[in-house]
This record gives sequence, structure tokens and C-alpha cells, in this order.
Amino acid sequence: QEADVDIEAVQADGESLTQSMFAEKFVVALCHGVVESVADPVALLRSLASVLRPRGVLSVQVPGLAAAMKHLVSLGDVALAGQLLAANVHEWDHAVLGPRRYDPAALTSLMEAAGFSMIGVRGVRVFSDSVPPDLTDDDALRFGALLELEQRLRVQPQFAAGSGGLQALGRLD
Repeated sequence: QEADVDIEAVQADGESLTQSMFAEKFVVALCHGVVESVADPVALLRSLASVLRPRGVLSVQVPGLAAAMKHLVSLGDVALAGQLLAANVHEWDHAVLGPRRYDPAALTSLMEAAGFSMIGVRGVRVFSDSVPPDLTDDDALRFGALLELEQRLRVQPQFAAGSGGLQALGRLD
């Protein structure tokens, strides 16, 4: 409200969104924590595209592949980490592999297949998933330094790729 921006939260079956459900098209849509679980991610993003204005922006956030593999190896499950690496993101077996995981190239490909031109892909939680709990709870100075480091590294491809999550921004042309 302070920015004089109307925000509308919608909870719906994303693959069946249509423009007729809303009074007008949106400038921005957020789809965080959804793509990795749906049967047809391209259909979901195309549905979101149908409710965006021309030049509208879509933000998609998904779990990162490299971080999931690193975590599995740290737990000793090298076989499952190998299965994640070998899996085709378009033929993902949720029952065996859990939520779909993405690397920057696969996320970019998904966005482009749905009709978006890429603004960029950046990392989410480059290091935050790996820090000791006392860093975030008790030490404001070190926590501030961690946040600053996250901000600097999340946009660098070599660090973004290994992040706990990835965020893609795409524009509907």
C-alpha cells in the first residue's frame, strides 16, 4: 500500500489460469516453489504468460540441482545424487527423485520454451543453507556479512549454479 501498488494473491491450479479469471492482466507474476512439483512445467508457465501484460515479468524460483547433489553426497547417498544428475528434467520421476531440480541452463530453457525472454538467472541461498545456526541467531555482524556476500555472489554464474535455489526472471515479449 505504501508504494501505491495493487497486489493480488491468487491460489489456483496454475496450469488452468486464464485471462477471463481476472479483471485485467498483471505486470508481474511470482511462481516460487511450484514448478518443481507440477506434471508439466511448460504448460504452467504458458498459463502464467496468458495472464501477463505484454512485457510483463515472471519470477520463477526452483530448487538447485548442484546443491541437492552435494547435500545427498554429504549424507552418503551417492547413488541418488548420480540419479539426479542423470535424470531428464522433462521426464522427472517425482516418486524416486522428489521435487524436480534445475541447473541454470535447464531453467533458462524452460522459461524460453514458455515464451519468455530471459532477464537473468541468479542464485538463492548461495551459502545460507550451509552456515552454522549460531551465525544467523546470535551474531548480527557476521550475519550481515553473510547477507552482503550472498548479494554479491548470487549473480555470478559460477556461484549461482551451486545455490540451494535458482531464481529466473523472464519478460513476455
